[in-house]
Amino acid sequence: MGRTFKLLFLLTATFVVLCTSLFASTVTIAIMPFEGAIGIRSWYIDRAQMITGVTESFTDHMAETLRKEGIFSVVERSRLEQILKEQNLVYTSRVDQYTAVRVGQLLGAKLIILGTIADLTLQEAGRIQIGILQVKGELARVSLSARIVDVETGVILGSIQSAGDHLGAAIDVSKFAGISFSSSTFRNSVLGKAVDKSIEGLAYEFNIRSDSWKGDPEAIGPSGMIVAIVGDRYIVNLGTPHGIVLYDRLHVFELVTVAGLTMPVEVPLGTLRVISVSEEASVCESEEGIFDIGNTVRK
Repeated sequence: MGRTFKLLFLLTATFVVLCTSLFASTVTIAIMPFEGAIGIRSWYIDRAQMITGVTESFTDHMAETLRKEGIFSVVERSRLEQILKEQNLVYTSRVDQYTAVRVGQLLGAKLIILGTIADLTLQEAGRIQIGILQVKGELARVSLSARIVDVETGVILGSIQSAGDHLGAAIDVSKFAGISFSSSTFRNSVLGKAVDKSIEGLAYEFNIRSDSWKGDPEAIGPSGMIVAIVGDRYIVNLGTPHGIVLYDRLHVFELVTVAGLTMPVEVPLGTLRVISVSEEASVCESEEGIFDIGNTVRK
């Protein structure tokens, strides 16, 4: 009986240690309310509701995606809202980095994500083909960026960006007055689909650089995107703080959403060579390929 008890005790202790180790290896993430750049205005959905909707959709997408990986866990929105309220903040307010770190500590988070809606535009796109008909087209673009901050040190570990474009039939926005961000009417609209693409892209960028957030910054190079094209030169939002130096080679990808897959597929398009670099951006020339604004770029 004594020997059996000791064996059971050892097995139980081993199980507890293993569970504790697995639990400890989980990195908890708190996603703060997104900010909206100055140029983000109200469309047929109120500006504040749009920013809140993007934050909540990104949080839900990250929680679903990362739960499958088992490495990260995302703080529930209700718990975050409670802490923000206790700190005399509201979920829709701008949270600076210092305050976010304090909130992250109260939540027991290892990382915080500070997101920004950098661009949200809707413009005419000429005539497009829908089946056998030609109709007035509309192009929506949504660009998102995020900083990943270590709660313990307050240091920014890196940044990620994404851009989602969608081309479809133009619809008079006045017809959407009063609809909500979560409605199927908005989600199926040109702008709604661009939002979804950008959110998926941002989550994808976080996921492929997950080793960096766990403490291995050399696991994968910094990623950004092409933000402008001037003649045959490409402007990339990666600069000297991201480790970019003159004559670096940057790989260019397109993120393609595939039905049945949870994350976009990264399709290689070619390479760029850095010919000029500053703190905020790099000027590049193509080594191979022709690229578009919004394409993902990685060192």
